[in-house]
Parts: sequence; structure tokens; C-alpha cells
Amino acid sequence: MVCGWFKILAWFAGHHGREGREPDPLCEMVLRKFSNSGECPGGWPDDWKQDGATLDRRESTVYRLRSQKWSGPICVKIVKGAERGLKDSASFYEALCHYYKRSDRTNGYTVPRPHGWVPELHAIIMEWVEGPTFSAILKRQLLDRKKRHESIRKAAGWLRWFHTQSELEQGNLKNGWQLKAVRKVFEENHGLEKSAMANDAAISRYIEVASRFSVVLRGIEMDTAILHGDFKATNLIISSSGVVGIDFLGRRRGTVSQDIFRFLSDLDFYRCTVGRSFALGSSSTANDFDVFLTAYGWRAGGIAWESRVYLYFLTVLSMLVHQRRKFRRSAEQMIRMAVVSRIAKQLAHELSREPLAAGVQPVRVFWPVRLRVPGLQFPVDWGLAIWESDMIWSFV
Repeated sequence: MVCGWFKILAWFAGHHGREGREPDPLCEMVLRKFSNSGECPGGWPDDWKQDGATLDRRESTVYRLRSQKWSGPICVKIVKGAERGLKDSASFYEALCHYYKRSDRTNGYTVPRPHGWVPELHAIIMEWVEGPTFSAILKRQLLDRKKRHESIRKAAGWLRWFHTQSELEQGNLKNGWQLKAVRKVFEENHGLEKSAMANDAAISRYIEVASRFSVVLRGIEMDTAILHGDFKATNLIISSSGVVGIDFLGRRRGTVSQDIFRFLSDLDFYRCTVGRSFALGSSSTANDFDVFLTAYGWRAGGIAWESRVYLYFLTVLSMLVHQRRKFRRSAEQMIRMAVVSRIAKQLAHELSREPLAAGVQPVRVFWPVRLRVPGLQFPVDWGLAIWESDMIWSFV
């Protein structure tokens, strides 16, 4: 929670302290090269000013810019890495052009408008979409089931539209490759910090459960399509014009269930940090998973409950293994590991039908929170529920 407040304060200081600044040298170089290229549209402004803080992410650097001669803000995204920069920036720009031309504006499903690409700098210039992310909306709708389900249906509709823009093909669900990839990441990361390996025995058991119950996918048909690849709540923006998806490559084909359950893992993480996983619910009137799958439809919409639990278990197991690999000693990382571990434990027992001695209980890890009472001990699950829910913002 303390880390969360530090992030909020850092964002506030950076966002409000850097408006109107000149773009940094790298961003200026991108704009200069683009304005001198044959792809630059007529009337392209020459007075771009940086609007807000630079977003320095693990795989890219993002600049938001404004001009008095242009109707709205633009975004310059520079993909990092000499090996992947050209390939990924080319794929992203090509995908942007593809999906933007095919936008379903009747239903409000679209992607940011692409303006251009500077290949030698791995930079894409595109529209900056104004609006809250789906994760921000989800936090505000924690206690309003009707509004939350309306938003979930919009997210499912966007993903279905996205998948239809590639040639849908019929395939069979197979867990072998996904489980193999999880096992490979788990086994090849040696020399990790001891804290990162605290759940190794549990992960080994979960991998064994996944291998033992893979038969539940036998013979189940599922559509395949070009995947978003990282379809999560923060990569979906609800703007005045509709639902806008971001941060996809549009390159890898796979079963649509991969995108679906990646998104559902976010729903579980934000909504159920102190309760049972939504995947285990049986009432479609209350279950966010059922609402999403029904709204998405097709073969995914009719997937059997047991198969749904198993597919989600593979997704959560992958998350747990990758969190272990990226582990850094911090309260935030410990919280995330604890919550993902709890969900994995619930799903594993649901699949194996092994009774728990005291029922399925949330993982409790305590750390000191210095509020008004020195030394106050705070349960991680409840701390995360407040930290992630933005309840404070709901009452100011």
C-alpha cells in the first residue's frame, strides 16, 4: 500500500511537472526523420511539445505530445532492444494499420490511428487515446455488478472483433505445448534468489496436477486466430468513441482461449483477492468469467466448466512461474506471488478433488504498514484489496 502511494505521488509529480516541455533528443530525432520522410502527411505540425511524463517501460519508451496545430495528442512509441526492436516495431505498425482500417465503428471497436513508422529508430507514431483503462473502470465497479458486467461484455466484444480480423480456423485444444513452455521456464531459471524459490515445491505439485488432468481437453474444439498476446485490463481503453485496444503485435496464431484466459486472470486478480476464484463459481448471473465467455460466444462461449477451470489453471501456473523468474524483493512482488499462489492452490484442489483440512483459505503474509498506529500488522490479501481497488479515490 505504501509502495502504491509512492507510485501515485511519483505519477502526479511527473505528470503535472513536465507539461509543455520540449521532446527529449531521441523523440525529437524521431519527429524530424518522420517529417522529412515521404510518409509524413500534409500539414504535419512542427511545434510538438511533450505533454506529461515519459513512460519508460521494460520493452518500450512512450512519449505523449501535443501541438497547437493538431486536433489531439499523439504518441511516439520506441521499441527497445537491438534484436527485437525492428521486428516488433514493424509488426506493431503493420497490425495497427490492419486493424484500424477494419475498425467496427458501429459498435465502437477500434485501435489507435497509426500516423507513421521510423524503422531505423524502431519508432511508431500514432494517436494517443484519451480515456480510462479497463482496469481503472473495473476498480470503480467493484461493488456494482450490473455496471461491471456491462463493461466486461464490451471487453469481450472487442476481443471477438479483434479475432475476426484474421482468418479464423478450427482447431483442437492441446495443453502440451503450453505446459511444456511453463516447465521449461521453471526448470531453466537457476540461481534465483531464495525468496523467489519459496514456492518451488508448490509449483512442482501444480505442474504434476496439470500433467495428470490434461485429458479434460481431449477432443474439445476451439477457434484459432491471430492473437493479441497480452490482452489484459490495462491494455484496453474505454474512450468517448468506444473500446480501444493497445499493445498487440498481431503476429502469432493460436487458440483464442489464450487471449481469453489471460484477460480473465486480471478479472480474478482485481476482484477476488480475498475470496474464491471466479473460475470456480457456478452462477452465470454473478460470475464474471461466465459473463465474459457468454458475451464472446462461439466455441469459447460453450466451453465446459471443467475445461474452463483447467485452461485457467494453466494460465495461472504460467503467471506463477514467470513471477518467480522476475522476482524482486519488494512488498508489491510478495503480494502478487501470494495472491497468484492462492488462486493456483484453489484450482489445483478443484481439479484433483482432494479435500483440504480447513477449506481453501487465502494465503496470509504479514508486513508492517506505518499508518497512524506504529507497528500495525496488515494481512496481505486485505492490503492488496484496498491498494488495487482505488477505494480512496472513490471517496474524494
